[in-house]
Amino acid sequence: DSKSYRLGVEALQWGFSSAGMDALSERFRPVLMRLARMTDDAVFLMVRSGDYVVCLSRVEGDHTTRAYVVEVGVRRLLGASAAGLAMLATLPEEEAHALLQRHESEYTRHRYPLAELRRAVQRARRTGYSEISDMRTDADGVGVAFPLTDNCLAGVSIAVARHRSSPQRLGQLAALLLREMQMFRPDE
Repeated sequence: DSKSYRLGVEALQWGFSSAGMDALSERFRPVLMRLARMTDDAVFLMVRSGDYVVCLSRVEGDHTTRAYVVEVGVRRLLGASAAGLAMLATLPEEEAHALLQRHESEYTRHRYPLAELRRAVQRARRTGYSEISDMRTDADGVGVAFPLTDNCLAGVSIAVARHRSSPQRLGQLAALLLREMQMFRPDE
């Protein structure tokens, strides 16, 4: 045993792909800041990485109660966050089904039953945005997904502390998020 280690292909790909992520975060910063200012809630930029999403940027709103959902750099399984659920809903049915089956034990362990996730995916496909309630963080959220390139999905989400949430408020946040993202052009 030499006790030496080598980076695997995934680690190298992650390093190469993250090289442009600061620039990507900066391109989205104006819309994230505007959404955080308008809602007083936390706003996140996420990108897909295989079966997961990675948080690239987080902007806090001014409300005194924070919805601590995910930190920058943290990976979460697709479907286990508002942006990740929105991304999952953009996938072809067969691909989404296979992903859910592949990670069933992980979803179950984190209290995301597959039947509920499938219903949430169908709802997101109908409405154009996702809604999620995270029991682990005591927060609710809404998210949208969009292609950054032909082979890269991203999403923006808003997280709100549960005591400040209601179905009506989530609907308002979703409408605001959809409107802002339709007007936003990250390459301008």
